[in-house]
Amino acid sequence: MYRFIFIVFLFSGLASRAQKIVLAQEERQFGRPFTKIIGRNEEGVVLVHTDNPFNNNTTQVKLEDGKAEITFYSNEMKKKWDVPVSIQGTAATIEHFVLSGKLLYIFYTVLNKEESRTELYFSSMNTSDGTYKSIGNLLEFLPYDRRKNRSDFFISNSADRKHYLTFYKITDANSGQETFNFSVYNDSLKLSYTKKFDSPESLLKWRIRDLLVDNEGNGFILGAFAPNDTENEPIKKCNILKVSLASNELLNFELYKDDKLISDVKFAADNLNKRLIVCGFYSEKTSYSSAGIIYSSIDINADSLLHNSFEPFKPKFLNEFTNERKANRGTELINYSIDNLVLRDDGGAVMLSESSYITESSNYNSYYQVYTRTYTYHYDNVLAISINPDGKTDWEGIMRKNQVSENDNAFYSSYAFYVNEDKIHFIYNRNIRRRTDLVNFSISRKGVISERIVPIGNADILLMPKGGRQISANELIIPCLNNNRPNLLKLIF
Repeated sequence: MYRFIFIVFLFSGLASRAQKIVLAQEERQFGRPFTKIIGRNEEGVVLVHTDNPFNNNTTQVKLEDGKAEITFYSNEMKKKWDVPVSIQGTAATIEHFVLSGKLLYIFYTVLNKEESRTELYFSSMNTSDGTYKSIGNLLEFLPYDRRKNRSDFFISNSADRKHYLTFYKITDANSGQETFNFSVYNDSLKLSYTKKFDSPESLLKWRIRDLLVDNEGNGFILGAFAPNDTENEPIKKCNILKVSLASNELLNFELYKDDKLISDVKFAADNLNKRLIVCGFYSEKTSYSSAGIIYSSIDINADSLLHNSFEPFKPKFLNEFTNERKANRGTELINYSIDNLVLRDDGGAVMLSESSYITESSNYNSYYQVYTRTYTYHYDNVLAISINPDGKTDWEGIMRKNQVSENDNAFYSSYAFYVNEDKIHFIYNRNIRRRTDLVNFSISRKGVISERIVPIGNADILLMPKGGRQISANELIIPCLNNNRPNLLKLIF
């Protein structure tokens, strides 16, 4: 029987047989509201506070006047220091944070209007005392695309923090020819290799969906054909590109080219089995509904496609969603997007996806004689679908919830999760209000489901789940409000 692979750095002296809740030293009243846990080293935990919301599940955030700060807590959850994020200039977009040993790397981009280019910088910080080791180191730059009003860098790190991949593409204004640019850096951010390729005709109008670098320093880009070059258009063709130090060839794996539409797709590096795992949803009709799952695996060493398949949802599974809206005469689920892939040690994976959508309404305030606009955030059920290495579904699990909030950027909605060898655990707020129950929903590697309330006594805790992170084999930290004051909750299990 397979086991789940959990990717965290392990430290000694932290084992606990019973679940325990620890609250940190309280933050000042309503400091910078958006918080993400970045990671943990031997001395403690690093997190970032900002005034602006993060981009989905990433650490990407736009800054104005440098309004963000890094905070460090000891393993006993006592604050040691906090330091403002130092950037080149007054405005930037933080693209990525990486904690590597005692160094914290902050990657950010700045638009240089004088040179008409976007510049990628990094700063490094010593987490022992919060001092900057270096500030504003220019890594790369690319011309600003005035026609599309953007120029995008993409960056990722390997699971062992020893390799960093950057990617960008440039389109020639006259010929329309696209050039793909890859760079891989070592753990000291010294350039290991760089590769540039003219895009083949088959990859014109190709939009990047995700990127990663494995523990061997191989770089991968997951992309899809986007003829209109828009974010949400239907996808009919999906590819993975690979670069490596040893080869001057751009490898292109064509995954899905069918009459079906790819509604969402995600991939992960299985460093244990030296494979690349791809999972997603497909649709027969739309870009926002799901008729079944897709699964692919690639042998990284042999550069061969091992498996590539579609599997429709079974009627029995669809019958579990009698109260949900469906598409295509009840055969497709709506508004499910992939959050994470949990790898299995046999080459399979568990795909985690959540149903979410936003509704908007306007009302006229006769007293102030203005219209007010309300955004309502709906975060509903979560699917856990375990997929075997042959692409067949092993089991499906449904975490049923109904989280609704208004004008809060869904700050308290969704879930945090942690993984051990035998189970995946989800932690979330039952309702988006004070004095709500905190729920621990778990699903075993055999698909057995259990649910219980997290014991917090008389504490008044409201979680900020999207900012949470598993920091060791038996610890999860989630930002929260405790009696309406910012805090951190550590769950030891």
